[in-house]
Amino acid sequence: MMRKSNTLLVAIAATVLMLVFLAPMRSVLLWATMMSVIVGTMNERLAVRFASRSRAALASIGVVVLCLLVPMIAVSALLTEQVASIVARRQELAADISSAFRDGLALLPTKMATDIQHAITAFDWSKITGFMAGAANYLLHASGNFLVVGGQLLAALYLAYFFLRDREQILDLFSSMVPLDPADQTTLKQRLAETAIATFRGTLLVAAAQSAIAGAVYAALGLNIFAVLALLTFIACLIPAIGSGLVWVPVALYFFFSGDFIRGGIMLASGILVIGMVDNVLRPKLIASRTTVPDYVIFVTSFGGLALIGFDGLFIGPLVACLFLESWRLNTRHRAEERLPGQGPGGSDAPQG
Repeated sequence: MMRKSNTLLVAIAATVLMLVFLAPMRSVLLWATMMSVIVGTMNERLAVRFASRSRAALASIGVVVLCLLVPMIAVSALLTEQVASIVARRQELAADISSAFRDGLALLPTKMATDIQHAITAFDWSKITGFMAGAANYLLHASGNFLVVGGQLLAALYLAYFFLRDREQILDLFSSMVPLDPADQTTLKQRLAETAIATFRGTLLVAAAQSAIAGAVYAALGLNIFAVLALLTFIACLIPAIGSGLVWVPVALYFFFSGDFIRGGIMLASGILVIGMVDNVLRPKLIASRTTVPDYVIFVTSFGGLALIGFDGLFIGPLVACLFLESWRLNTRHRAEERLPGQGPGGSDAPQG
């Protein structure tokens, strides 16, 4: 008994130490796991067809590269070009924005417009110019760090290959660490996989669809920084309770205040009827119908994860919620089974006095 307790303590200590050393690789491990889960079904089919898990894993990673890495390189190049343009024209852009909102005051009641005009006149617009320059330089710096992001992505692809190739061995390892019956382990793994896929689709794919549509609208309306605005829209879509309106509403106001009511109307209508509806239509289908975790729980855990650990928390939060809910469901079910008639004290088959 003492030997068994000692080995358990050593295993727990080793696990904690392992988690400490893996913490800096959290993002890489998360995305490698997400990729392997998302293409897992396809990989199993390819493994049967190729009669080789190695070739199947390589083919699955190739699909991921074509669908993810190649578009990222193209978008990064476009972003770098447009951010450089923002830096070069920051004074002109600041003046255009200032002029547009000054002209928009003419649409307001006289007293309100006068009060706002005084506030605008007293405001130090050089601060806005400095802010735009700083933000533009930050975006340019972020675009220049594509090699770092690309390196992390390559590391995630490398790990995902082994996760796909050695799937059974990895699952067996984790199964040996979890003190649950095989049937309960299967249920838990299935629920976690469903939640991971649903969260990925309901967060990243919806955000990508909204930002792609918004980017097309920005480009069609003649905005030269449409890629930067599309990226900002994508980021806004990832933030719970914020959404794409954080970007397209100011764009519509800019057009209206500039006196361009046609483009302002098109932007407003596109934002409400198209960009916004993508979220309302796709998200419930991609999340609520594919996971046992309630939508409001996904919302609060995504927001909590975002606040706690940043971008990765958007996906880790719902997985923690799934683990929490499913473990208690299993516990409740087992306790109910223990109270079934004939299986314990107080049952209907118990000896009668």
